[in-house]
Amino acid sequence: MDEKEARKIQNTYHTSWKRYQLHKEEVIHLEDELEIVDHWLPGMPEFEEMIVELRQRDYRLALDNLECLVVQRLLELTKLGMNGIGTSTIVNEILFNRLAGYKLHEKIGKALRARAGAIRKALTEYNKCAAELTPPRPELSWNDIVEMVSLADFDLLRNARQDI
Repeated sequence: MDEKEARKIQNTYHTSWKRYQLHKEEVIHLEDELEIVDHWLPGMPEFEEMIVELRQRDYRLALDNLECLVVQRLLELTKLGMNGIGTSTIVNEILFNRLAGYKLHEKIGKALRARAGAIRKALTEYNKCAAELTPPRPELSWNDIVEMVSLADFDLLRNARQDI
């Protein structure tokens, strides 16, 4: 190891140590402000309750994200007059036949593929969070989501919370 690499490692170490100290001071200040004396440890009832709450929060966030992406896709398809169409092959054929220019076809196709990729990622996150709940929520598949892409059928959130 040369001197330049050693200096870089040393600088990284010092920077990390300073950040750690700063965060530690912030935690101590916050604990004093909130008058926290006892720390929750695994096995304590408060700790276990908070784990359940955090899992539910993660589930709701994943659910909200999934809903947002699906509704955005629905609105994109509705703008094109194509809601209710499930497979990307049919979508591409209809786009090609309906749209005047090839560039517009490509642009809309890219947007729909990007949205589909984002929905798949959000669906994976949703299924992970849904499985961690007690009792676990049902797992969804891509086909389930595609079938829900109409406002009449999109009632995924009906059982999620009371305020929706």
